[in-house]
Amino acid sequence: MARLVRMFCPLFAALACGAADGSPKYCYVNGHYYEVVLSGGIVWDAARAQAEARSFGGVTGHLATITSAKEMEAVLATLRGVDLSGLWLGGVQAANAPEPGGGWSWITGEPWAFTNWFGSEPNDARGYFQGLNEDRLITWSGDGRWNDAAGALNTGSVRGLLVEFDVPLAPIVNPANGHGYLRVDADAGINWFDADAAARSMTFGLVSGTLASITSADEQAFIVDHLGARRGLWLGGVQAPGAPEPAGGWIWADSEPWSWTNWYPAEPNDDRQFFQGINEDRLVFWDSAGHWDDLAAANGRPADANGYIVEFATYCPADFNLDGGIDGSDVDVFFASWEAGDPAADVNQDGGVDGADVDVFFAAWEAGGC
Repeated sequence: MARLVRMFCPLFAALACGAADGSPKYCYVNGHYYEVVLSGGIVWDAARAQAEARSFGGVTGHLATITSAKEMEAVLATLRGVDLSGLWLGGVQAANAPEPGGGWSWITGEPWAFTNWFGSEPNDARGYFQGLNEDRLITWSGDGRWNDAAGALNTGSVRGLLVEFDVPLAPIVNPANGHGYLRVDADAGINWFDADAAARSMTFGLVSGTLASITSADEQAFIVDHLGARRGLWLGGVQAPGAPEPAGGWIWADSEPWSWTNWYPAEPNDDRQFFQGINEDRLVFWDSAGHWDDLAAANGRPADANGYIVEFATYCPADFNLDGGIDGSDVDVFFASWEAGDPAADVNQDGGVDGADVDVFFAAWEAGGC
C-alpha cells in the first residue's frame, strides 16, 4: 500500500521548474529529480560527498550522470533558465587511461554511451601544462556541455554541483487539482488509438489513466512547465463524428467539460480531410509552447505523433489504504506510516511528515472524502 501511495504523495513539495532555488526539479523522461547546489570552489571529492549526503523522496542523491541525449534534453528543459556552468558531474576517468578521451565512466555504473563535450574538450589541458590529470567531469557552459577538469580544481570556474535523485518514474501531481500527469515519448511514432489504450492500461493505486484533458490555462501551464511539450504528443480531445468542421463537436474522452482551448493559429483546420479525405478528429500538441492541432487518429508518423500525456484523477488521502472505503482501517494505516516517518504520510505535500499532515488527513477523513 505505502508503495502505491508513495507514487502520488511524497514528490510534490518542490516541483516548480526554472530556478536554482534549492529544490529538486522533476525530469519527465525518467522521473528523476535534479538539483543545482551552488558551492563555489568545491573540489570533486567534496562535491560527491555532499551529493550523497542529500536525499529527496526517500532517495539518496549522487552527482548527476547524463547517459543519453534524451536525458540531456530533458534536464535542460527541467532546469531551463538556470546557468549550468561550473557544476561537478558524476563522470570519472580511470587512472592511466588513454588521454584525453579514454576510460571515462559514470560513478553509478551506468553505461558511458553518450557524451556532450564542449568544443574541443576533453583535452587534459592541466595534465599537459601542469601535471594535474583532468580526470573528473564538470559542466563548462551555461547550457550544460562538458569539460574534463582536475578533481582538485577549486578556482572560480567551479560553481557547485548537479545532484540527481533516482526516484522511480511516477506521475507528477498538480496541487491545484490533485491530478497526476505522466509524459510518455514514442519516438518511433504512435497513433491515437494505441496511445489511448496505453494510457488506460496504466494504473497507480486505484486510479486508472486517460489521455490528458486540459480544461484551463493553469492546467495547461502546469503540464508544459513540468512535462514539456513538443509537436506530436497526443491529448484526450476527440471530435464527434459528423460534427461541423473544423471546430465543432470537440469533447474530452474522459468526459471533462470542453471549456477552454489553446489552438495554434489557424488551427483546427481539418486540412487532411480537405486534401486527402481523412478526418482530423483527435487532439495533439503542435509545438513546444503546447499549442493544439487537430490530427487524424490513425496518424502514427514520428514527425506528427510521437508520444502522449497521461492524466490520473484525484487521489484522496481519506482512503489512505486505497481499499475503496473510508473507515477506521485508514486511520490505523495512516498513523503507522506517519509514526514511521514514511513519505507516504506527507499528505499535504510540503516535503515533511509532521502534525500538519495529521490535520489534513483527518479533515478529509471526517468529511468522508475529498
